[in-house]
Amino acid sequence: MQKICFGNRSREGGQRLAKIMSVKDTARRHVNNPLHIFYRLFTQRPAEVDQPSCKTTRTNATSRSTRDRIAVLRSLLRESQLALRRKTKIVNQKLKVVVGKLNCYFFLVFPGCDKYKHESGLIAFRPDSSSSPIAASVPISHPIRRSRRLCTLNSIRPSSALRDHRAMASIAFINGTVVLPDRLIDNGMVCTIDSKITYAGQCAEIPDDAEIIDANGGMLSPGFIDLHVHGGAGADFMDGTPEAVITACAAHLRHGTTTIFPTTTTGSEHQIMNTIDACGTAKQRLSQQISGVANIAGVHLYGPYFAEDKVGCHSENGRRSPVAAEFHRYFDTGLIRIATCAAELPGADEFYDMGRQHKCLITCGHSNSTWSEMQRAFDAGMRHVDHFWCAMSSVPSIRQRCNVPMQGSMAEFVLMSADMSTEVIADGWHLAPELLEFAFRMKGPERLCLVTDCNRAMDMPAGEYRFGCPTDGTMFRSDGKVGWAPNGSLASSIMGMDHMVRHMKRSTSANLAQVIRMASLTPAERTGIAHETGSLEAGKRADILVMDEDLNVVSVFVGGKKISG
Repeated sequence: MQKICFGNRSREGGQRLAKIMSVKDTARRHVNNPLHIFYRLFTQRPAEVDQPSCKTTRTNATSRSTRDRIAVLRSLLRESQLALRRKTKIVNQKLKVVVGKLNCYFFLVFPGCDKYKHESGLIAFRPDSSSSPIAASVPISHPIRRSRRLCTLNSIRPSSALRDHRAMASIAFINGTVVLPDRLIDNGMVCTIDSKITYAGQCAEIPDDAEIIDANGGMLSPGFIDLHVHGGAGADFMDGTPEAVITACAAHLRHGTTTIFPTTTTGSEHQIMNTIDACGTAKQRLSQQISGVANIAGVHLYGPYFAEDKVGCHSENGRRSPVAAEFHRYFDTGLIRIATCAAELPGADEFYDMGRQHKCLITCGHSNSTWSEMQRAFDAGMRHVDHFWCAMSSVPSIRQRCNVPMQGSMAEFVLMSADMSTEVIADGWHLAPELLEFAFRMKGPERLCLVTDCNRAMDMPAGEYRFGCPTDGTMFRSDGKVGWAPNGSLASSIMGMDHMVRHMKRSTSANLAQVIRMASLTPAERTGIAHETGSLEAGKRADILVMDEDLNVVSVFVGGKKISG
């Protein structure tokens, strides 16, 4: 955020302004300047107006009457496509003060900082090729002060700090039910400016400059967040290329996932490093795109540290116990945000400790661990279990492993521990409705996440596909509803998060606000990004879904920009 402060003396103000603007020679200012910046101070002593306190090019603005100059400023605001209604009122009030006391000044600089927080303001405009002004009012960090000189800066070339400017876009989402974490607001409204949410609540006054998005009686929801996802649209994150990562992220965006954690599977160290590097490259590319796609919040290091008897549909050849020299390299990339390891494996404690040092969500998955092993993992920082009831220990499986007496398993430990969270695949194939209901009632929406665990067959025709690495990943068959392994067991989901939300709403007693929370705010809280996204709250990133009454995604907005629909 750029803030320009001036002292109560115009000479001091001129010196600071000159430093900020990197004033070049007069000829260059006239030829190359795309942004005209003025510092105007109205005074009761016209004789001193023609004595600028810093070296600048004078304009005929000083010869106008005070009233004419005020009229020009008001005209700028009226003609502007970017003028904000609330701020316009504040500026007009200040203009009245100028008329009465002739002791206020105004700045004209580029827009680009927070609004509605200060009474004093900045006014910005940049003439286009037809010289029609574009204006916006933004706050200053300094109260209006009295002074007795006029310093007019015209045709000054901005410094590099000011050169990269852009106008802020305002959007008002109306005529929809706003989904908050704990309730619904009928006939609500969500307002955004640039990439941030500024308001979410009952329908209120709409800013004049706002683009209107009519929800047509549907739902206004936060974008979904997927903690556990392997691919989509023919691409698997383990393909190890930025193009595959972007393809999968774009596919899930169409299903409402605006924040994603690309998830690894079993494979060689080289294959997993390729995936992590590809995610980093894709994240960098996506951050530079104007349109953008789903935000990559980090990598979920899911494989290769699985228990030998709980590999599931993943390749057994790439499964192994954690080795410090290997997983240190993964964490050193700075991209790992979720870290999974079976609790019973040798080296698991050191893995969990490393994940805690990197502030990851530490999880246990594809494990046949006992209650005591889960307790040791919990003490080391583990707080989450992957896809509940899938590829995890149970009392019977522990009996087979450890004989008698029968011991508690992962399921009992998760249900008993209030600090533990878990996730469910609500695709209609992995878990029956009564299990979804049981998980919801036992853990509640604050500790239960919806995930897709989706593979590359999402949005693809039925047929044979490879899970994980394209060269040596396991084969599975998609029937258009779910994936099937050659042995007849399930091979992860092929549905997007919008399907999970609809099925969870139909199959359980959870209300809509709770279901949406499990797909947005709860995963954001568990991964430490709830201050950025996960709910429709002022100050958070404008990741917004417009859905119809049947919870089908109509439009997707990421950072305030329409991406899909």
